[in-house]
Amino acid sequence: MTKKQIEKLSRHIISECVKDMRKNVRRALESGAIDVDRYDAKMIWPKAIVIACLKDEIHELSCKGTSWEKTIKKESENIYAMI
Repeated sequence: MTKKQIEKLSRHIISECVKDMRKNVRRALESGAIDVDRYDAKMIWPKAIVIACLKDEIHELSCKGTSWEKTIKKESENIYAMI
């Protein structure tokens, strides 16, 4: 696989993740789990929603429970250290 192909596929995966996270934002807001009167700080709920959406995507992308989980974790940590 070439670097161009890897870049193209990576960008596609990111685009799909963004679509899924946008759907999850709506689901979170409609779930009843958000009590807007509980926090005075205006960024608490948006940040909590974003973190939950990112965790959901990371869980899916990390191939939890598959034979690829260990390899993906190792390689992603190596790449993370470089960026």
